[in-house]
Amino acid sequence: MSRTVFIAAATTALFFALPVAATTVRTDLRLAMVDGPGESVGTVTITSGRQGAVIRLHLHGLPPGQHGMHLHQNASCAPATGADGKVALAGAAGAHFDPDKTGH
Repeated sequence: MSRTVFIAAATTALFFALPVAATTVRTDLRLAMVDGPGESVGTVTITSGRQGAVIRLHLHGLPPGQHGMHLHQNASCAPATGADGKVALAGAAGAHFDPDKTGH
């Protein structure tokens, strides 16, 4: 079975929902699996910085090579059935977080 790393749906919701006084959020990162969040692959810490958010990843157990990260609008890593009827890993996370509608 192919394993896909899913990062930050819950982190995004936690960070942007916090009161202004809170400056740091840390959460566990887990693999996205067909039946929901899988094993831990590390942590992410998001801290308020002078010029915006500072994101620090502490990862382990990933295969060698390049990996990417993006943020989602919902704090759920559960699978969901898409419009095409296929189950999408972490589909409940929704669209990429894009408050300025940049269409990245």
